[in-house]
Amino acid sequence: MDQKLDTDSLEMRLLALESRLYGERRNKSGKHVKCAEALTRIQAGLTNTANKRERVKILHKKSESLFSFTHQ
Repeated sequence: MDQKLDTDSLEMRLLALESRLYGERRNKSGKHVKCAEALTRIQAGLTNTANKRERVKILHKKSESLFSFTHQ
């Protein structure tokens, strides 16, 4: 019986969270707001940018080392 109450409570909490996340727009149109997909794309873009920046930092450091080595 406690498990049933826990499940009901969890479901109510999930519904409240979805309501806060999606707001009233979900109820009016019947469609989910596509913010999660947009945020995933943005995160992927930022990760790619960060990875490229790290590669450029490494290349810059190596070129500085090479430059200082050749001008000794």
